[in-house]
Amino acid sequence: MSDGPLHTRSTFWYIVISIFVGLAVLYLDRYLSSSSLAPRTGVSAEPRARVSEQPKQLLLEEPKVRVSKEPRPQVSEEPGQPTSEVSRLVPAPTLSPGTQNLDNTYDLYDADQGYVAVGSMKIFNQEGASFDVQGSGWSGRGNLTGSDGFYDWRFTDGKTGRTEFSVDARGVLHGHVKGSGINWSYVARPR
Repeated sequence: MSDGPLHTRSTFWYIVISIFVGLAVLYLDRYLSSSSLAPRTGVSAEPRARVSEQPKQLLLEEPKVRVSKEPRPQVSEEPGQPTSEVSRLVPAPTLSPGTQNLDNTYDLYDADQGYVAVGSMKIFNQEGASFDVQGSGWSGRGNLTGSDGFYDWRFTDGKTGRTEFSVDARGVLHGHVKGSGINWSYVARPR
């Protein structure tokens, strides 16, 4: 027995949305199985991140432990003196000692809204502590001191502000955006 056209429409949309979500989960599972978010060597018990396309939100899976037979690179205790294994894997930076190389494209997640994916940004032209940054519809110039930094930004519509951030040991940026009525926090994962 039908409850009328409203019941028929809601049933139709429920089926369409269920199919779409199922296909999105299959696609993302395949896509993220080769994702750069997963560690490539060593042992890791950290949760793997998974980003869904609709709605764009960061989901956490149960930790999965992967053990690699390859040894992890050893880093010298002496600053600025990488071991031969690390220097073979990572090009030597041309930055002053104590300055991290931020040149990369980062996926942005809104930390205030349950880590919803909100886009990406690119940090480039880093010379010493100074760098350029660009996102969709905005650009800026910033500075990094140790693991803390900032960049002043301007949208194409004239809105301006400043983002202050810190860089954790994995190269993930944790930032706070303020200016022109904008106030939010983000996590930016390098690609």
